[in-house]
Amino acid sequence: MSFIHQKPQVFNLSVYDNVACGLRWRGEKKNRIDGKVDHILEMIGLEGYKNRNARTLSGGEAQRVALA
Repeated sequence: MSFIHQKPQVFNLSVYDNVACGLRWRGEKKNRIDGKVDHILEMIGLEGYKNRNARTLSGGEAQRVALA
């Protein structure tokens, strides 16, 4: 069983950095992180939001970033 918080928890960083955080913590190399983040953002429909601060997103957009 899993759940999603109604109010997504995102860091006060760019959308890119929020998605890349877990990959960095796992020790992924930068060139792999860039490719994976781009792919993930495309999958969740936020590729144009890469440099936007995650705290400025709508609730649904922030939820997608938190899941990614």
